[in-house]
Parts: sequence; C-alpha cells; structure tokens
Amino acid sequence: MNPDDYADLLDEILKPTPFYAHDDWYVFGRTAFGNLKVSGRHTNSSLKIDIDYIRIFPWVKDDYQLSQKDYAISLTTFLDTNGMRDKKTFDIPDRKNNYLFDRCLASYGKLKEDEIYTFVPAIALGGKQLLQNVQKVNIFEHINFITQLQPFEIMMDINKVVDNLGITPESAAAFVASQNNSTTRPAKYDTNNTLQEGQPATVSGYYQDIITKKLIHLNVGDIAPSYPTPTHLSKSKSYVWYKLTDYGLSLIPQETLNQVKK
Repeated sequence: MNPDDYADLLDEILKPTPFYAHDDWYVFGRTAFGNLKVSGRHTNSSLKIDIDYIRIFPWVKDDYQLSQKDYAISLTTFLDTNGMRDKKTFDIPDRKNNYLFDRCLASYGKLKEDEIYTFVPAIALGGKQLLQNVQKVNIFEHINFITQLQPFEIMMDINKVVDNLGITPESAAAFVASQNNSTTRPAKYDTNNTLQEGQPATVSGYYQDIITKKLIHLNVGDIAPSYPTPTHLSKSKSYVWYKLTDYGLSLIPQETLNQVKK
C-alpha cells in the first residue's frame, strides 16, 4: 500500500482532533476490514482508526523527536512483534465472538488492493455484526463516506492528553465534551423538516440526503427527487431529504450552494 493514497482521507479524519497539530501522520498499514494503523513521523506516537465503530484509539507520546535511524528501528520493531504476526490482531468477531475473515473470504472472495470487507451499515450506525451484513467495498469510497457521517469518537485519557499536548485542562475538557455531548454542537439538519422522495416541500431551503450527501434546493411545492441508491452504501428503500440548518449551510462552500440553486 502507498501511504500517500490515504493522506487526504487522514487529514479529514484528524483535522477536528487535537492530534492533527501534534505530528505529521501517515497510514502505514490497514486491515482487511478497513481499520487504519497510523504513525507519527516525528514522535513515537501512533493511532488506530476503527472505521466500523468510528473511533480513534491514540497512543500519543511525549513530544520526543526521533532521528531517522531511531524511527526506522522503532517501526521495524513494531512490525516484527508477535502481535503483528497474529492473524487475530487483524480479524474481527461476529456477535457470537466467532472471527469473520476466513468466512468472508469464502463467502465474498479475495480482496483487491483497494477493497475491504465492511458492515453495511457501520456498527456505529446501528449495523449488526453478522456475516450476511458484510459487503466488499472500495476502501477509499467507504472511508470518505464514513468521514462525512459524524466526528470520530476519541478514546482517550484526558489527563494524558493534557500532559502530552500541553493544553489546559479546561480546553481539553471542553473538547471532549463537544465530542461526546451532542447538545454542545449545533445541529446540521432541521429534523422537523424532512422529506421522503416524491413528497412536496412545505418549507423552502437546501436539503441533503445524509447517506450520499447529495444536495438540492427546493421551493415550497417542489417535489423531492429520488435517485438510485449506491449498492455499496445502503439498501434503504427510499431517499430521505433533511433540511439544512444555518450551521449545516456554513459547512458547505458558497460556490456549491450557488450551483445547486441554479
């Protein structure tokens, strides 16, 4: 795998987190189920990014600068450990705690270089850990889709983050609260104004399908359109359009909004 292929996706995942400014990160490995192994270029730090649960597991070390030689030794040692050789390290269990990789291989075939096995929908979005819910998907399309759904939950010891990153306890607490308490974050969508495909709009504004991120503008009386649902993303029967709030609109470039309204 080429770490450069994951650079843009990694930026999207880490930009909302305190880790983004701590180091220059790159993906040095991934599992058959899309979990990313991430390392810092300048410090002895690493992250595990769990795609199905939409979580980040950090091992952020002190701001210890590694020489190129020490870095190469550290990475080689990590890759050569028994834990990295153990197949179960990269496998995941189903709901009955039976590992899935061999059964996925038998049921869905070998993976191409840009493919992974994944649950649809993701476990964090209510998906069940069952073999029949696994699909073989393009890793880049799927990770890009996941990064648009919601911020990654950070699994952290707040005191360790304060010590390692040099931030104040107050700002660290505020950050964690903003990640774990949805009431502290503005809502992107006005859930009181949703439209099924084929229904007329009763409120003018911009609407978005939260699965595929398609964006439309509707005036009162306009009919909400329908599109073929991408098979690798969802098996939902119909589109549901959510009206964007002012905060949701602020996250979309004005040029895009202008093009949609034409």
